Amino acid sequence: ERTPWNDPTRRAALHDLDLTHDADAVLRAAEEASAFVVRHHLDLAGHASRRIVACGGGTHVRSWLQALADATGLPVDVVAVPEGAALGAAFMARVAAGIEPDTSGAGRWARTRERVAPRPAWQEAATARYHRFRSLVDETA
Repeated sequence: ERTPWNDPTRRAALHDLDLTHDADAVLRAAEEASAFVVRHHLDLAGHASRRIVACGGGTHVRSWLQALADATGLPVDVVAVPEGAALGAAFMARVAAGIEPDTSGAGRWARTRERVAPRPAWQEAATARYHRFRSLVDETA
């Protein structure tokens, strides 16, 4: 992830990897790193969030959704139609064409199919890894 640094030369790295880590642990680390970037953006926003709404291709990857919930400590509501941006654009086109009177009816189109809850047992370890992540990326920023 390049934001919020906007540095195209940034590269991924594995830190603290040892012989006890298997392929599943490396995959979880990659998914958590993505989730830690989301958590960092939430921290930068300075606003207490209540949930994350996930859309797009990642909604098909249950382990990533779980890592996102665990790493942020927030429930992740998964949209019913993964192509949420296209669905929203279609609704806005209906508003522009006068088929919908305004945007107040968008809730009819914006449904979720499930909620992925953060697991309390992961919170302390995920928070410790987040702080380690931040120390590593902040020193290279």
